[in-house]
Amino acid sequence: MSEVRAFIQNVHHFRDECLVDAAPPIEHVAIFDEAQRAWNLKQTVDFMKRKKHRADFKQSEPEFLISCLDRHKDWAVVVCLVGGGQRSIPARRGSASG
Repeated sequence: MSEVRAFIQNVHHFRDECLVDAAPPIEHVAIFDEAQRAWNLKQTVDFMKRKKHRADFKQSEPEFLISCLDRHKDWAVVVCLVGGGQRSIPARRGSASG
């Protein structure tokens, strides 16, 4: 189990690493669980201003994830898992991202 934990990274940690390092991430595959809950442009820009002090941020959550993997010169894959009956709840999502 410890090997699997080392292999799987929380999307928020992935995002934060991509914010500070413009190099291609070590990962070539990103699995975006509950992709239907991804933040739109307004939600992401607001979060980046408030929590990450990035007033210049201008991408939705999916756009940024794709842009991080697009840094690779060879290949990368984003797998989006979408569950039925789930929808984004901005108040819950905003507090959970802390």
